[in-house]
Amino acid sequence: MIFDSEVFRFKFVLLLSVVFLNGCHSRIDPKAEKESTEGTEASVLPSTLPKGQNYQKGSFTDPRDGQTYRTVKIGDQVWLAQNLNYVTEEGSWPVPGDSTGMQFGRFYTWEAAKEAVPPGWHLPGKQEFEKLAATLGVTDLPNWNDLYPLLIEGGITGFDVQLTGSHNEAYSRRYRSASFWSSEKGWKLFPFLKYPWRLSVRAPNYINIGNGAESDLGFNVRCIRDE
Repeated sequence: MIFDSEVFRFKFVLLLSVVFLNGCHSRIDPKAEKESTEGTEASVLPSTLPKGQNYQKGSFTDPRDGQTYRTVKIGDQVWLAQNLNYVTEEGSWPVPGDSTGMQFGRFYTWEAAKEAVPPGWHLPGKQEFEKLAATLGVTDLPNWNDLYPLLIEGGITGFDVQLTGSHNEAYSRRYRSASFWSSEKGWKLFPFLKYPWRLSVRAPNYINIGNGAESDLGFNVRCIRDE
């Protein structure tokens, strides 16, 4: 009887352990699971903008170094349609394979990004990124499928996001992702610190505005014109 009782207790503890581990597994990263199920197909580039929207292409020449950038007006916002390529004294790097930055621009730390913007322009705030998405018909982020094909290179808006990855190995993801600094920081619940917001774009169809990356990492910059 003693032996049977011990066997029973062992089986009971083992069963509880399995149930607990399965429950933990289901809570590890539901967002990642959602991404894996919703982000399996690449978005098709649409041929038209959301109803009632249009865009205007233009150009801007940086008076500091004479570089000319494509611009695009989406709603009432005017954006650089290329990554910023202003060389700072420190805190910026060329994208691998493009030493001049003429094709992919440069990577910047958050502090360098704030200093690199040309006169008459600024680093976009979180709400300005949200307004860009809302103008294109997307009010809930993260978003799969709807926003990505409008902003990616070759999309109808002309915003032309290039998947350059980042300067840092942990976030590199060359040809699979791109991130753009915001001017603002936001609280992160864990480890309860403030981190800069950024627009994150990830192939094949994912876009979000999030924070959590250290400010000394190297991401791209898209400036927005002062009102």
